[in-house]
Amino acid sequence: MKKLLAFFAAACAAGMLGAAPARMASEAWVLRQIAKAGIRAPAATVVTNADKSVTFSASSAYVPGAYSDATNITRISVSFRVGVVPPASNSTHRVARRTRAAAARSGADLDENGHLTVWLDRVVWEHTRFTTADGETYVREYKGGTIGTDLAEMPNPSHECDDECACYCSGHQWESVEDVELPADLAEMYGDRSRADMDALGNWFDVGAWEGNGAGYVKKTPKGTYHYMECTLGEDGDVDPLLSAITPSWEELQESEAWSEAMDEALVFVNFWQERCRKNCRKALFCDKHDFEGGACAMLNEYEHRAFCVCKEQSRIEAHEKDASGEKEYVYGKDGHITGWITRGVYCVRACGWSRSGVNHVCRHVDCSPCSGGDGCVLPCQTCDGKHQIAQATKTECLHCECDNCNVTEYTLYGERTRENHADWHDCGHLADAQSTRSGGDHCCCACGDWSHENATPHAKKSKTPYREKIAPSDAEWPEHANFHWVANETACEYCGDRSGDLEAHDMSEGGASVSCSFKDENSHAKMTACGKNCGYKKESDSEPHVRSGEALAWENASAEACRGYFMCDAEKGCGHIFWKDEEHVRSTDPEDKCRCAQCKDFQFPHDYGTDACGNRVCTACQTADPAKPETHKGAVNNGDVHACACGRESEAHIWGTMYIKSEAAGAIVLEMTCVASSWGGGGCGAKLEKTVSGLPATCDPENGIHVPDPLGVRCGCDCGEYDATAPADDFKLHLWPDGDCRCLCRAMHKPKTGGACPKVCAACQTHAATEGTLLDAYVFEDAVPVVVKITQANAAEYHESFEPAKATHCGCRCGAVTPATDIPAFHYKMPNSCRCYGDGTGGKWHFRLPEAGCENVCRIKVDGESHRAAQADAEETATLVPATEDDHTAIGRDGLVCGCKCGEWGENGKPISSTSPLHAWGDHSCVCRCGARTTRPASDPAELHGYSAQDCLCDCKTMHKTPGGSAYCPNVCAGKCNYVYKAQTGVAAQLKATESDHTKTLFDECGCKCGKITAPAPESPLHNHASGKCLCWCGKTKNPEPGRHEYLANACVCVCGVYHKGAQQSGCTRICATCKRLVTDTLASAPDADKTSHTRAANACGCACGEFGAGDYPPDMFWGFHAGRYPEVGKECLCSCGAAHVGFDPSECPQACRVCGWNANLTKDGKTIHTFDEGSCSCRCGRCKEHGFDDDKCVCWCKETSRLHRMEEVSRTLKSETTCQICHGTIRTYHVTDKCERCGYKTERDESTPHGAHNTHPPQACYGDCPCTSCGCDACYYGYGTCVTCGEVCGEESGGTTDDPPGKIPAGHENLSAADVAALLTSWNGKDLKVLDGDDPVYNIEPNAFRNTFGTKNDIRALNFNFVTNVGDAAFKDAFAGCTNLQSVSFTNLRVVSSAAFENAFKGARVDLRLPKLAGTAMTASFDDETKGCGFAGAGIRRFQADVFGGSGGGLLMGCTGLEEAVFPKLGTVGHYMFYGCTSLTNVVIPKAALVQREAFAYCTSLKTLDFPGKTIGDYALHGSGIVTINAPNLSEPSPGIVFNWYHGGGGGPSRVTVNFNGGSRVYDPNVKTNIAQTATAP
Repeated sequence: MKKLLAFFAAACAAGMLGAAPARMASEAWVLRQIAKAGIRAPAATVVTNADKSVTFSASSAYVPGAYSDATNITRISVSFRVGVVPPASNSTHRVARRTRAAAARSGADLDENGHLTVWLDRVVWEHTRFTTADGETYVREYKGGTIGTDLAEMPNPSHECDDECACYCSGHQWESVEDVELPADLAEMYGDRSRADMDALGNWFDVGAWEGNGAGYVKKTPKGTYHYMECTLGEDGDVDPLLSAITPSWEELQESEAWSEAMDEALVFVNFWQERCRKNCRKALFCDKHDFEGGACAMLNEYEHRAFCVCKEQSRIEAHEKDASGEKEYVYGKDGHITGWITRGVYCVRACGWSRSGVNHVCRHVDCSPCSGGDGCVLPCQTCDGKHQIAQATKTECLHCECDNCNVTEYTLYGERTRENHADWHDCGHLADAQSTRSGGDHCCCACGDWSHENATPHAKKSKTPYREKIAPSDAEWPEHANFHWVANETACEYCGDRSGDLEAHDMSEGGASVSCSFKDENSHAKMTACGKNCGYKKESDSEPHVRSGEALAWENASAEACRGYFMCDAEKGCGHIFWKDEEHVRSTDPEDKCRCAQCKDFQFPHDYGTDACGNRVCTACQTADPAKPETHKGAVNNGDVHACACGRESEAHIWGTMYIKSEAAGAIVLEMTCVASSWGGGGCGAKLEKTVSGLPATCDPENGIHVPDPLGVRCGCDCGEYDATAPADDFKLHLWPDGDCRCLCRAMHKPKTGGACPKVCAACQTHAATEGTLLDAYVFEDAVPVVVKITQANAAEYHESFEPAKATHCGCRCGAVTPATDIPAFHYKMPNSCRCYGDGTGGKWHFRLPEAGCENVCRIKVDGESHRAAQADAEETATLVPATEDDHTAIGRDGLVCGCKCGEWGENGKPISSTSPLHAWGDHSCVCRCGARTTRPASDPAELHGYSAQDCLCDCKTMHKTPGGSAYCPNVCAGKCNYVYKAQTGVAAQLKATESDHTKTLFDECGCKCGKITAPAPESPLHNHASGKCLCWCGKTKNPEPGRHEYLANACVCVCGVYHKGAQQSGCTRICATCKRLVTDTLASAPDADKTSHTRAANACGCACGEFGAGDYPPDMFWGFHAGRYPEVGKECLCSCGAAHVGFDPSECPQACRVCGWNANLTKDGKTIHTFDEGSCSCRCGRCKEHGFDDDKCVCWCKETSRLHRMEEVSRTLKSETTCQICHGTIRTYHVTDKCERCGYKTERDESTPHGAHNTHPPQACYGDCPCTSCGCDACYYGYGTCVTCGEVCGEESGGTTDDPPGKIPAGHENLSAADVAALLTSWNGKDLKVLDGDDPVYNIEPNAFRNTFGTKNDIRALNFNFVTNVGDAAFKDAFAGCTNLQSVSFTNLRVVSSAAFENAFKGARVDLRLPKLAGTAMTASFDDETKGCGFAGAGIRRFQADVFGGSGGGLLMGCTGLEEAVFPKLGTVGHYMFYGCTSLTNVVIPKAALVQREAFAYCTSLKTLDFPGKTIGDYALHGSGIVTINAPNLSEPSPGIVFNWYHGGGGGPSRVTVNFNGGSRVYDPNVKTNIAQTATAP
């Protein structure tokens, strides 16, 4: 639902008012409204009328404080209705609703444009009050209307396929329009709305804009903010208090039953509309038919192309639509003349790109005769056809003949002259030496001479009213500008620009010239004498001092030394401008000025502090208290009706104590009270108050809630004391007010004093509103007594009155409570002739917006003769004015006649402007500004406005390109003088550089473009031509992209260039090339050779059809491919013809096993997996096969013949012994550890000691400093830099103890280590002896490429510590530390993840042991088709690698680590692709949890002889080229020879015999063949 777009407040029509009532307010709601309005109404009645309205009546109802005669109001009547039946005129606009049959009687409606309307009938209330004996009746009505809002715009449901549509087609993603899922933004826009959305007033009204008595108004109260549709006015136009009190706000209307019912119905309309929008959206996104005729086509082959729908979501294959029109296409040379033609033989009219070439004709002309090149061509000579050929005029050359270079001009040929055919215009120059005229000559001349002085060709000038123009002082040719000006009566020549004008003397006489004064600076003005003939020339005289007119306009605190006065210069004797003059500050003697300057009222003189009677530090001159010292008061001195503090600055009325009977006699009782306290603390002044009465007053009756005021009338409270100053009463009768005071004696109640200058403010205290109520918090009296509003900074403008600007003399409010120092804009007023406020009358800090005419951002008031920026708001506070610069002024305009600003301060007669100023202006067809200071026209100006004086396509400032059109040869390239550098487009030159793709490919037997600019195109250029039957293009840089058009030698199946292959089918195996034995369908010569699986199976025999491969060449498990069945024979019924493949049948006790041989009866494979095993038995049903099984809590199989590995975990650890290190004296602890199998409970015990050195700063055995000491492990020994703390020997270059940051220690502040950080560190360590690189603690993350190719020269480095690092980015250590042969230790104990190639080729030349206890995985892993992914430690110089928790696949992780000897992965589940590929030194690998070995995981691990593998699957090529001769796989089924062959894939240099210890047996295989060998250890 959108914000309110329309709000209708018109009164309801008569038909609407006469409709049957519906949905009225309840009596309870009306009573709540009366109570909220604060109406006092004893004995009130509430009645529901027959028309469902509600009437409230009372005999003496009133609103306290509403009228002076409030008690005379006798009756209030209220009726209320909401949501009557809509008027009949709206019935035609109602939207059809299927589910709301009863909606005709509702308070809401929705039209077809999505506008929702809710009807509110009139709310009427009336009251009568009597002001005279006859009485007078007042009746008021509030007439409601409608509220409305516009819903989301209804989407267009129609769908059109085009090349930019984002549709979803039938069959592409959804089957029907109902299946369409809307995008998230549309689903949000058209989603269902809630009841909370309906109740939000912001969805119906722009309540934020309601002010005053407009469309609506806002009322803020202590209980909240309320919004009303309109004000309720009385007879005199003022707000009627009673009507305002009972007028319901929109917040109160929302509490009524009527609102709830109307909004419930409106919500039905809203969500009905939203559902329609969603349906239309789905229709617009769904495409159920396709336009293949209007879409693009792509050629597939010689016969077919693929046609696409214009929506690009569907396509189909079609035959070419061929056309053989044979029309000629002319070929043009570089000079634009026809040089030949071609005919298109056959092509596809669907523009898929298929065609066959036709005739390629080259014209030949001899002596300009017609073509003699054959092919029936008789084209005439294109150069001249035997006649003179007149060239086209250019910007720098006139029209002339170019045949034989005779240069015959237009006039010679035709006897006439036209200006359009000539160029390079200039005047004839015969008046160049004349000193009395601006004209250079009387004649207009062109380049060829047809227009010349000799031919007396005139200028093109137009008559003009005589005008005078001053001579520019910068024109060196006319130095007499001070004495003469030009007078002319015609314009400049339209072609050559020759200007007219004759010299005329200035009129500087006393009667003719005009004299004025202009402000020069703060001290003087200058007299200006202007030529009396109005040519614009002015002459400035010597400066004169300002003439002061009257007293200072204002004073300003300019500095500590200067008080600046602003004065007016006399207009008759001077310039009439304001100027300023500095004088000394003068200390004021008025205490009200608080020791400030008597003139500017701002500069503060130091106070002369002393101590007053209350002990406060106050100024002896102005009595101002020291703000740095808290002010306190003491004592109470009786001053008659009041008492005062000791210093006299605080006074108040007496606070009386309890009343006592002083004396008592017949008829006279003397009562006495004593002043007992003061509000600033301490006791009272002791004043006595006596009062004689004839009898004791009536006392209070608390039990019946009756209290009487203090009988003496001198204190707040009641007679019994239940109410007093500490417990104030809410009854005003129990409070007393001192004369002139608005607050009662106890300061709880407030009665305002009216008549002040600010009527809404109490005239007595000036701190509270002029209303009656309590000064205490609201909760003290709840709602019984209203709280008087305290006036603060936030609401001061609402209560205080501001001055009329014309009557103001200082800033502030009328009553003076708001002082000139306020920061409320409403109480600041602008001083005359100034942009500043009055302040205290002498000028303030507020700045008013007075924009200069034309230059809106500059203030029109000048200060010290200089302009400053205009205020951005109507009034804003600023300590200093900001000087205005050129950028603040407004330019006259780029098409103006002069450079400068609109106010004239900058430009021709003002200040000179800089070359970079935004105030420059340009004439049409010019790149130089009007004043000549800027020679580059902005590129944002249209190209047509730039100057092209060189008749070039580049403008004079070289920023803009304006093309005359495309080249005749390459139409997308400019034909101008840029020599084909730019595109044939007009615009910013830098953005229009032409590329090779903009040129048009030549049609000749060459590579390049038609215009000849590109003769040697780049290899990737589209300008290469390829001939049929040629492998290379004409220039030899690119190869023919069409395989069928390459050149093939006789009896060759590969083209000459060796890229493409085409072969002849071989007999029998038709997919094999008869020449090269590769697949006939291969198109690339680099494709692999065809293998034996590419051949065709022979009919009724085992082997291929061509005989190249026999039955023995195919493994037995390829029965369906290359093995054929035969007629059953005794004993061989389950074998193929050659006896190698199984075709079993007749199942045994194991339903899936062959009864004859026990193999698979389903003819798919052999092995134990097809046998049936019963639970608890290790043997199958037929007894041929055994597969050991285990209970979940056992590690021994059911038949007790074998067991599986235990799952050991530590269950206890106890300290066994402690010893002291003899080197560093640290403690070494030995623990006794118990481990237990988590499956079967088997236990083992062992002893474990802490590693030596873990107890000290650094491991003692890793002393990297070459110290002569005993390697104690201190920093000096470890870093090799400083003095050993044990023996005192010096390591490295430093002495005198260790250092905080030795070389190699990465300092703090490098949590994320980047390549820039490493480079900076290397620079700081340059030339220093670096043995340890320590990144512990500072470094937590190493960014990509941080150490790449670094530390190659640091050959002495021995250790790397990064134990706080958790992540290493891509290639972070790639090729790092290469050649560091002394590197011994690399530590990354917290490393979790390594990114791609993070340590690739790192530590080359070293042999480090790397243990990563927390490494969980890699960001990427190598895959079957991409071994380059991952490679986290590929090629690194690692000797031993251990990753305790690594659970990823590890693909490519250690590939190429030729120095790796041992790898330990306790939790590795999958040995990934290429994980140990090429690890030629690997002799031991531990993978106790591995279930799968993927492709080439151990390929070329030539030193690895034994593989212990607990899993069941080893992938093809996994052991290719490896040295593995023994495989211990207790969970692996007996593999066939073909499977073992696939592991090694023909050996690849591997072993000739392999022993596989599988589940239940052992067998020896030859990995180089697929058939069985004799050696068999055991079999099932």
